[in-house]
Amino acid sequence: MGCPVPVNITDNNVEGLAYHFVPGPNITGTIKMPKERRLQIPPVVKLRSGLPGHEITLAAKENGTVEGIGLKPAEYRIDYNPPDGFYVKSIEFNHHALPDHILDLTPCTGGTIEIAVSPNAAKVSVTVLGAKRAKVSLWTNSSVRTKESSDGTVVFRNLAPEEYRVLAWETVDERFVGIPEFRDRFDAYKVTLKEGSHQNIQVKLISKSASDEEVLKLR
Repeated sequence: MGCPVPVNITDNNVEGLAYHFVPGPNITGTIKMPKERRLQIPPVVKLRSGLPGHEITLAAKENGTVEGIGLKPAEYRIDYNPPDGFYVKSIEFNHHALPDHILDLTPCTGGTIEIAVSPNAAKVSVTVLGAKRAKVSLWTNSSVRTKESSDGTVVFRNLAPEEYRVLAWETVDERFVGIPEFRDRFDAYKVTLKEGSHQNIQVKLISKSASDEEVLKLR
């Protein structure tokens, strides 16, 4: 149990502070598939917060429903990997769209989420120029994916039709890849995917020294 308590600190002592504990918010959800399709396996929906190691896997059923009880009041990024060939078309919380897939539970108020899944997902094949081993990051405003390559190529599947950016690293701490200010320091490749499309792109490798230099500026 817990609750957020805003406190303003001035030049006086803090007195009379009271904590009123309440149960954490509960949420229920549904994975909405096209009528002619069914989930082959129970879905896995994860809630990721900015707290180190704080990741919640919601209890899921084969019928596409999920449930989270007594959650910590925080902001979470909703992470769901749809079946192969599908992509996440939209996510709503209490009938309001979450375009960035960010779920705000800080007010301790629960509700319902709906994840709509659509077929004809796009994919992009990335070739890293002049390198065999590399880490390749692909992102939008709502998600970041990083894959390792041992032969200079990676394939990202189940992508929604929108604009993506891509960078390839000799090596990099993935915690920094998740920071927009860090990614913005590099010239990313832009690719726009349409529903069902398959793009082949080539990107240059960012050296370890170049990425380490930018990491130091953020510390």
